[in-house]
Amino acid sequence: MTEVVVTVNSPGEVATWLEPLARELLPRLADGRLTVMIPPCTYASGAEARVVRSFLGGDPRVAVLEPQEVLGWLLLGRRPRGYEPVGRGAVLFLGGDMVYAAWIARRLGYRALAYTEGRVRWTGTFERFLLPDERALERALRRLGAQAEGLRPRLEVVGDLMVDAARSRIPLPQVRAWLGLEPGEQLLLLLPGSRAAEIHLVLPLYLEALACLAGPSGPDPARGKPGRPLRAVVALSPFVDGEEALAVARWALRQAGGWREMGVEGSSADLPGVRRVVLAERVEGGRPLRVELVQGASRELMAVADLALTLPGSSTAEMAAFGLPMVVVLPLQWPEKIPLEGLPGLVGRLPGVGPAVKRWAVRRLDRSIGFVALPNRWAGRAVVPELRGVVRPEVLARELAGWLDDEARRAHLRQALEGLRGEPGAAQRVAARVLTLAQAGLGTGESGGPDVQEVVS
Repeated sequence: MTEVVVTVNSPGEVATWLEPLARELLPRLADGRLTVMIPPCTYASGAEARVVRSFLGGDPRVAVLEPQEVLGWLLLGRRPRGYEPVGRGAVLFLGGDMVYAAWIARRLGYRALAYTEGRVRWTGTFERFLLPDERALERALRRLGAQAEGLRPRLEVVGDLMVDAARSRIPLPQVRAWLGLEPGEQLLLLLPGSRAAEIHLVLPLYLEALACLAGPSGPDPARGKPGRPLRAVVALSPFVDGEEALAVARWALRQAGGWREMGVEGSSADLPGVRRVVLAERVEGGRPLRVELVQGASRELMAVADLALTLPGSSTAEMAAFGLPMVVVLPLQWPEKIPLEGLPGLVGRLPGVGPAVKRWAVRRLDRSIGFVALPNRWAGRAVVPELRGVVRPEVLARELAGWLDDEARRAHLRQALEGLRGEPGAAQRVAARVLTLAQAGLGTGESGGPDVQEVVS
């Protein structure tokens, strides 16, 4: 029997890397086993294990180990209940801190490889580093410096898993029909994040911006006529508590005023498990606007949307794979609520001095980062707009209106994003590499910690 262990630990990695890989890996495993281990992560939502179990559909060959189980096993030797290593397998790192994957491989005696956007670490354990594109390869070689020549044969470009993830389950005309979009009606996609704090802070900001976007009563003074009808859809991550998000959205709409609440729910036979709620509409103003909430169909919505508003993160890469124009917003008016790694994150949790340290750390980090949107970081220039700092609803509304009202500008951005898109087929290649490694080498049984060499990059 062969086991493939995959480590993954944040919403973006689960949705855009693990899901397409699992689709390719499971049919090839035959009587083997896929074990998804979720180590601790500062940026985790807490719902990773539930979401992994849901999209893998209860396959009996799949085991999912939660952070406390993984940590208890590594630190205390307390093996998770029901988990028994099979003696032959491979560990694949798909994100987070690579030390956990290296430690797990050492503990199991399995061979290991990593899918990474340019980090090359723990080279005494990882036999091969799989990279999404030539840009990631260049980053890895640059960071390795003098060690690049010796490690170059272990670096392989296999394609972008996010491109494989970016596909709709149903034809696009069916998505538009399900939403009931009229000819000429624009679709604005709102992605408020995958953590509870983001929903409570960012979703009200988005909805305030929508109220500003709808405009005052009467025609648009700049154009002398009403703006095009707009459908704004809040695309909820599967990691979010849908009922909690719905309550936050309704509260924010009531606070803003001027909305006619609707509260109509619907579903689709073509999209099982997807929830849709029509929240409210504004018909008086410069731009007729309806607000909906949909959970479980983010990719279908990305495929048909005209524009998206999103936080930084893997969603920016996923939308780039669709060629979807986007506005990326990083509101910093709540710095004490932003998760941080390392010492600033630990000190930031302390009572009294913690919030002040967190505010200082966030401001310093913001000044040190060139770009936050992944397409901009790939290109090394501002391909998509970024709004950072204390972001006000009226400023956000003006930015959105500028893109919605300029079709040629959106088309130019769509073309630029498509030029950044990686090669498809990564899921097949990664699955083939990890299975070859798993089936080729016999494990040595459970061992201790990661007795490995680290290359920090």
